[in-house]
Amino acid sequence: MSNASKNPVLTEGLTAAIYDTIHDDSLWDVFVEAFLRSVSADRGSLILRDVQRNDMCIAYRHGWSEEDVALYIGKYAATDPWNVRSRNLPAGFIATDEDYCPRSESEASGAFREFYAPRDCYYGFGGTIISTPDLHAVITASRGNSAGRFRDRELAVLRELMPHLQRALSIHDKIQKLQMLNTALTTHVRFQPHGFCLLDGGRRLLYSNEAANRLLLAADCLRIEAARMIAVSASEDGEFERAASACTENRRETWMAIRRRADRPPFRLRLYPYSPTQSSAFAVVAVVFVDVSAEFRIEAKPMRELFGFTEREAQVAVKLALGLDAKEIAAEMRISIETVRTHLRRSMSKTGVTRQGSLIALILKCAVFRPA
Repeated sequence: MSNASKNPVLTEGLTAAIYDTIHDDSLWDVFVEAFLRSVSADRGSLILRDVQRNDMCIAYRHGWSEEDVALYIGKYAATDPWNVRSRNLPAGFIATDEDYCPRSESEASGAFREFYAPRDCYYGFGGTIISTPDLHAVITASRGNSAGRFRDRELAVLRELMPHLQRALSIHDKIQKLQMLNTALTTHVRFQPHGFCLLDGGRRLLYSNEAANRLLLAADCLRIEAARMIAVSASEDGEFERAASACTENRRETWMAIRRRADRPPFRLRLYPYSPTQSSAFAVVAVVFVDVSAEFRIEAKPMRELFGFTEREAQVAVKLALGLDAKEIAAEMRISIETVRTHLRRSMSKTGVTRQGSLIALILKCAVFRPA
């Protein structure tokens, strides 16, 4: 039995630290420091490589300064024998530097003479946590000449931790990718002109964009009560509940109208289901609020970038798509009707369409809408 196995408090504490890091990035530094103490190392790091881009990142470290990291990546990483050889090691591989790189080769390198030796980093060991076509992750530890080589006692600590590290880093990577995807999607949905919400099976609010927040704050037809979305009218709330239930239980899209307090056209609500599993307990209802009386403007800048319109051409095309005819556009822009027609002819030529109706359809397909 290894010394690490004889010390369950040490390994259990480090294992717990690994899983604490899954939801808190800052704790990876804490774990790396604790790991280095357990193997009597002065410096160490958790290195991530984007295999497709051949990009290296020392994500978490202890004992290395920012200047050390910048110097190493900029000048020595590409030719460092320890680093170059470690790229081909399989997941789960644990060894000292001498096990996969002859001492004579490493000490003859510029990386050793100019970077490691001046910082008293003579001996190292580490392990490959993940090795996939996309991601290569390695944990390393090093210490000075007087401390001597790393032995099996230190390697045994990493052997015990390796399965937990692999699982934790894999989960952490997936969470980060999901967070990036979530940020991208919510940023896009946030500025959509129509209100958009996600509700769970009990109509509890999970997400709402800015347009929906304005609607709920006004509370003229829907409001949030005890974290649940309800209709202001009791009779319509019953209909809303039935529609939401149909989504979660029958996975059926439905439309419904919901009246407002003011003398304005009702909202049209589109409810459609999303369920990551077959269980309705985890179902999510997406709700889109369509306000037929709302006025929107179309951003002209994307039209210029997409089709090479001039500023005037884009303005005319956008006004046409919003329902104005040539005479109304001319009056609003204070130009002649013939100038409007010239801009439209040039816009149709640049987009390859031959009819104004086709130009309108194209603009609406590509439009970025904003509330007026």
